[in-house]
Amino acid sequence: MNDNLFHYLYAAAFIALIVVRMLSWRSTPKEKGEVELKESTLSLIVRAFVGLGYILLMAVYAIIPRWFNWSMAPLPEPIRWLGAALTLASLALLIWVHWALGRNFNTTVHVREGHTLIDYGPYRRVRHPMYTALVMFGIGTFLLAANWLIGLPLALAVGLIMYLRTPHEEAVMIEQFGDAYRDYMRRTGRYLPRFFARG
Repeated sequence: MNDNLFHYLYAAAFIALIVVRMLSWRSTPKEKGEVELKESTLSLIVRAFVGLGYILLMAVYAIIPRWFNWSMAPLPEPIRWLGAALTLASLALLIWVHWALGRNFNTTVHVREGHTLIDYGPYRRVRHPMYTALVMFGIGTFLLAANWLIGLPLALAVGLIMYLRTPHEEAVMIEQFGDAYRDYMRRTGRYLPRFFARG
């Protein structure tokens, strides 16, 4: 079996995720002009708590995987390789998303002076590709690690955030960009590409 190899691949993917997010934060210029937060303090606290807790869980698994033997799932090796491929694809998509967002990247729902509507890169066909990438990463790492505690909670948490937060995000964008965003919604999918525009 390739348990050690799969674990090394998982650890590399976890490190890559952290590096991508940190580089995106560092490369984002400091906000200039007026910034209006469109998210509640409670939402920020809950997301920070869940996010940091999950990062800690992933880090512990990367260092001491035997602590998680009780949550192993009996997945065949080809499925674990599929998980490795899905994890790699999710990281590539996440890098593409961060590249497209540039200075617009932020984890909060907000509008600011000079806010622009991004409709290129992965945003050309999908309005929320970052959520898609994170769900892919969660499912991919679950299959790669063959451990339901690794990956699946991330995918479920992001799925819940998508359900609760996306309508609010889109309402904020409609308020900010009006008909331009409505037209953008007609020609794009929410999380997956739409190949035919809606009337």
